[in-house]
Amino acid sequence: MAAYASHEQTRFGRVLRDWRSDRRLSQLELGLMANVSARHISFLETGRAQPSREMVLMLARSLDLPMREQNLLLLAAGFAGQYRESALDAPALEQTRRALKFMLDQHEPWPALVLDGRWQVVMRNDAAARLLALLMPDGAPPPDTPLDMLQFMTTPGLLSALVENWEEVMVESVVRLRRERDAGAAHPDVDAFLEQVEADPAYREVVAHSRGMAAAPLVPVVFRTPQGPLPFFSTIATFGTPQDVTLQELKIECFYPADPATEAAARRLFSAA
Repeated sequence: MAAYASHEQTRFGRVLRDWRSDRRLSQLELGLMANVSARHISFLETGRAQPSREMVLMLARSLDLPMREQNLLLLAAGFAGQYRESALDAPALEQTRRALKFMLDQHEPWPALVLDGRWQVVMRNDAAARLLALLMPDGAPPPDTPLDMLQFMTTPGLLSALVENWEEVMVESVVRLRRERDAGAAHPDVDAFLEQVEADPAYREVVAHSRGMAAAPLVPVVFRTPQGPLPFFSTIATFGTPQDVTLQELKIECFYPADPATEAAARRLFSAA
């Protein structure tokens, strides 16, 4: 055992301690989960012991860290990351892109989106593109342009102009994003968004209503259209067994008409000509 902790050990110990505190675990509880003694956990946190790569991964799994944070914990201990982070357009994710496109296409004529860890829309089906063109005839982004949903929600007057129940949508969004942050799965842009919303007096009621709420399985959203309000609800799905940081952070949001009248109207508006 080294007499003095290295920079990597000190950094690892601090990160480990922060995660253990965030998960509300004692050193004894984490030790039992990782099959080591509380004394060893203490030594790791203070830099008196250096973890092996296997120990870092065991601790990361015990703390239920997402892949991005597991990689960062490994880096803090002086090891290379365990999981790759591929660009969505990388050759390695070609099959994933085909699968995502198939899912989006099968959801027609209802809108569907794929969002990345920054809550940017990176894929959308034709129905979603037509919905955006209907809502924003003078400023709809091209189909191949990412749409920054965090910026979309915080641009003054934009969400309220396009969505009748914008406060309810904002509350549900804040709840979901806060849950991502608390789980350690949030992109830094999500942290910045939450800080902005929580500090802005315009969102005081939204933040207050979101406190202590659980994420709803279905999110209602009523779009304002030239043909009148169209009520939908949306669901969000994620990959169950991803082996890539990018895949773990992807979310697939599918919209469904909330009543027969909306279904009929949406079929007329969003079906391909």
